[in-house]
Amino acid sequence: GSYHEPAVPRRSQAQSDPPSLPISRLYAGGNYPKGMEMPYTDDTVAAQRFTTEEKRALDRAQNDVYSDIRRAAEAHRQTRQHIQRWLKPGMKMIDICEHLEGVARQLVEENGLKSGLAFPTGCSINHCAAHFTPN
Repeated sequence: GSYHEPAVPRRSQAQSDPPSLPISRLYAGGNYPKGMEMPYTDDTVAAQRFTTEEKRALDRAQNDVYSDIRRAAEAHRQTRQHIQRWLKPGMKMIDICEHLEGVARQLVEENGLKSGLAFPTGCSINHCAAHFTPN
């Protein structure tokens, strides 16, 4: 089967550079970008949520969870794109991680256990494993 990329919701305002405006302020009403959606093409139970009204209603009941995930995904996307432009050879890993985490904290409006970073930034040099966290 083929997939389609849903229309991206219109932003309420433009993001700053470097990104510092919370994602929730950029997308009015929590209408965050959905990203790529792919249809189920096999005969599994999961496919039923697109073929029976009861399963679709249960799926819609999870919209708050989906919205939170989409908000986090958009914060990740904007942080990643900023860091790719900002990063320069010779920078200290601690400076890179602190800057990255600072941007991410602003975009998700860090608030204790309600909103924040899921885990510290992992980083690596060249071919080394990516499970080092400078602190």
